[in-house]
Parts: sequence; structure tokens; C-alpha cells
Amino acid sequence: MATGTYLLAETPGGTTITFEYTLQQAPLSERLAAAVARACAGGISDLSLRQIAVEQQQREALTALGADPSLTPTAAAMRMWERSADPALWPLERLFFDLYAQALQGKEHLAGFLDTALEPWFAPTVKAQLARGMPPDQARALARLGVATTRGLLLDLLATGDRAGVDAAMRMFLDWYENAVAVGACARACRNG
Repeated sequence: MATGTYLLAETPGGTTITFEYTLQQAPLSERLAAAVARACAGGISDLSLRQIAVEQQQREALTALGADPSLTPTAAAMRMWERSADPALWPLERLFFDLYAQALQGKEHLAGFLDTALEPWFAPTVKAQLARGMPPDQARALARLGVATTRGLLLDLLATGDRAGVDAAMRMFLDWYENAVAVGACARACRNG
């Protein structure tokens, strides 16, 4: 195994990776980091990667933001968006969308990927909305809409680099979201009241 220093750099011609290494038995965490760095540099083609650590990290960050009592749900969502839209994460997000597309095409080495591509992302929003009194089917639909909007805007950002445009669209979505949740709460209160 090789261990060493990997460096990703955005250049006018794309992403380049440089590294220095020595051969030895590397710990699993370093081998995984090297695999992710390799995949970010040149896609995965037919490489066998079942899960990507960065997505788990993002879900954990979303859960942590949702658990912060000082943040409104929309403030937590905006912080998560700012984190997701960080150019430093773009190579990993390209990798995620590459894996997603291959899983949709039924690539055998990605069997099970789609099982984890949505459900874990819904949980924090569903939990927050259930705590606000939203019916489970509506909470799940709202979670699906939030994930779909966020991923769509990330695709837009990766394709265009228009950070100002996608940030404005996210703020507009979150304003709509907050109003929709408030109207739904008022409607439930009126029906129950």
C-alpha cells in the first residue's frame, strides 16, 4: 500500500492531483482517502466504490445542524447549503453525481447505492417537521422536495459555476419553504382548534 500526501488543485484544464508516497501497509482510513482522491481526480469509470465517506459526513452535518436549538430549520438548511456549495467540495460532489448516474444505469458495482442515496437524507427534515406537528406523509414529501431542490441546485452550480444565481435560488426556495411550513401549521391549528 502507498501512503503519502495527496493534493487536489483546480486548474483551467480541470482538476489535477499530485502526490508523494512511500510503500507500506496503510491504515484503512488512508486507503479510503486515497481512493476518494483518485476518483475525484478522474471519475470512477468502473472503479468499485460502494459508499462515499463525504456523503455520510454531509448527512451527519445536516443532522447536527438540525439538532442545534439556536437555529431555525431554514437557517440550518442555509448553513448546510453554504457548506455544500463550497468549491472545495465540488470534486467530491462531481464524484457523487457520477456514482448516482452509474447506479441509475444499473452498474453492478453500485448495487445498493440508490438505497442510501435518499432515505438517510430525508430523516432529519422528517423528524423536525413531525416535531412541529406536521403529518408524516407531508413531512416526507417536504423532505423529498428539499433534497431534490438542493441536489438540483448543486448540479446547476457544478455545471455553471454561477454561485450568486444558485444562492439566490436557494434563498428563494427557503423563503417559500418557511412560508409553506407556517401556513401548514396555521391550517392544522385552525382544523384542530
